[in-house]
Amino acid sequence: MISQSKIRVICLCIVSIITTIALMSFQWTGHAKEVNRPVPVKRVYIVKNKGLSSYIEPRSKVNLHLKGFRKNDRNENLLMYSKASKCGSTTLLAVMTTACEYSGKYNLTHILPVPEISELTTVAEKQNYALTQLQDKRPTIVVGHFSFFDFIELGFKQPLFIDIVRDPVERWISNFYYYRSSEIHIKRLNFTEGETNQTFEECYQMWKKKTGCSGKNIKQTVACLKEKPAKGCLRFKVYHSYYSFWFSGKYSTNRSLISSANAKSNIEKYYAFVGLTEHFNETVRAMERVLPRFTDELSRAYNAHRVVQVKNRSLRKARPSNKTIAVMKEYLADDYDFYKFISQRFYRHLKHLGIKLT
Repeated sequence: MISQSKIRVICLCIVSIITTIALMSFQWTGHAKEVNRPVPVKRVYIVKNKGLSSYIEPRSKVNLHLKGFRKNDRNENLLMYSKASKCGSTTLLAVMTTACEYSGKYNLTHILPVPEISELTTVAEKQNYALTQLQDKRPTIVVGHFSFFDFIELGFKQPLFIDIVRDPVERWISNFYYYRSSEIHIKRLNFTEGETNQTFEECYQMWKKKTGCSGKNIKQTVACLKEKPAKGCLRFKVYHSYYSFWFSGKYSTNRSLISSANAKSNIEKYYAFVGLTEHFNETVRAMERVLPRFTDELSRAYNAHRVVQVKNRSLRKARPSNKTIAVMKEYLADDYDFYKFISQRFYRHLKHLGIKLT
């Protein structure tokens, strides 16, 4: 039999072991609380070629949009990049394409060319086009020079819209040289070699001279030019209220809706984000914050594309004189008013999202 003294020794050993384990457990728990590890965010693996899930990753409960944005009754599986021309759309399309390819979070459809305005003049024509070309059960990004395209008018839920705008004069200059450097447009418009080598300044002076608008002050020159068609150079004159036209919707059945007030209202209500070409990096970061499925895919894709030369960038861009630029700015006064409106929203939205300018 085991003596009482041995039993006491065994009990003391057991108590000692239990006490040591308890102390170790207490210390480990204390360290775990100090680390304060976050709870992992639930994620889902989406395989593109096997059909995209309608699941959207959990987001912060903080509202990511500015006041006035309509979040309810939206088709979040459809993103419409309305693609204002010469505002960095080629770069953003390349970034989105890459992000969609390696993440599989969206299908991407690039529609080129988009229908002419004359092809979608009735609600029935637009309904048919939306059903056959734009609507998709899978999460999809549709890219094309559509401008704002009102789905509510057609009896559908409004998708999420995005776009980018640019300083109006810089957009005009870029547009002018793009037509003179693109082989497709050179052939389509039958540009001669002399016409492809024309500078912006030469075309402006020719326009002003042939319309009899020379010898006036800035405001008088602009008033004169607006009343007369461009003469002397192909593809020189631009629409002087382009942004109002674009964000009102070029396919609008009711043409009276094309106005600055309506365009601004569409941006406030339906555009998840409108970026600036001049702040492209911040635009990409903001878009991946507000668009439902993206996390960091757009930034990663953009960083990969930064070293690649953009194919639609014209290399021959002789700058117009400061005097000519002053006239162009007055000519585009409506667009500058709109550009200021978007810029103010842009900076306010970045602040709301906690994104600093770099």
